[in-house]
Amino acid sequence: MFSHVTKIPYKDSTVYIMNFKNLDHFLEEVKDDFELNPIFENEHSLTGDASFTGTSSYEEAWKLCRFTMNKGFEQFYKKFQSLNYKLSYHEKKIDSFSVVGYVPSVPRYLLGIPTSMHSYRTEKEEKAIHIYMNMAYSCYQNEKQIENRGLIVLNLVTYLESRGYKVDLFTYEFSACDDEKILITVPIKTALEKLNIKKAYFPLVHPSFLRRLLFRAKEKMPVKNWEWKYGYGYPMEYQEAVQFFDYYHPDFEKEKTLYISTPSEMGVKGENLDLDFDRFLETLNTNYQNREKQKVKTKG
Repeated sequence: MFSHVTKIPYKDSTVYIMNFKNLDHFLEEVKDDFELNPIFENEHSLTGDASFTGTSSYEEAWKLCRFTMNKGFEQFYKKFQSLNYKLSYHEKKIDSFSVVGYVPSVPRYLLGIPTSMHSYRTEKEEKAIHIYMNMAYSCYQNEKQIENRGLIVLNLVTYLESRGYKVDLFTYEFSACDDEKILITVPIKTALEKLNIKKAYFPLVHPSFLRRLLFRAKEKMPVKNWEWKYGYGYPMEYQEAVQFFDYYHPDFEKEKTLYISTPSEMGVKGENLDLDFDRFLETLNTNYQNREKQKVKTKG
């Protein structure tokens, strides 16, 4: 089991937290089968079938992530480029019209000027936007939902960087089982790095990142409740996760932090990428505005 896990009490539960330094550190820690928690004796990271995980074995998943040997990347990249055009089109609509009736631009809300044209703050290049993406989706989320959400997030990060923002991108797996919770965070890129789309493709788009690699990390967590063995817990919903992050990181720049929840919670159905894109942005902006309103109420 991992020896460097942080354990903290939270409400009526215990939260086991494992923060990895980066993707390479994560892959190094999960590449072997030593020190597994006997609670996870079923080892779903190894036994999951290809229809569920998208890979034929754990070894295949690890190598695909480590060496960016990603099948279908060219087709994926074509979809990525089409979304890039669509995001630019949304920006043009806002330039010409009021924000009312249109999907708002995420950067405008982050800047606190949802109806302005191009009056960006001059200090924007000195500040980072922190994106936390929940990878703990349920077994009912299908491969197209997972892929479309990943496509949209990668496109959003690229868009923000093209506007001069520095972006931290973290993935996290936050799940619960009775009175225990597991939180695992894996940074995909820091604000000092440009997004490497090929490297980020597997963690954000492929179901094996959760269903094999993150499951392997979970199998090394020192939890004590034997109920974990059956379904590996259930994913924390958006509001619950945000409340915990606010508690765990009270010094966060909340106005510069975006939380991306499961595909279903973000409105991603996996049937139509364009519609998924629109629903995703609408949900992201609604969640952000609600957090801003809550912050005002708290101050009041």
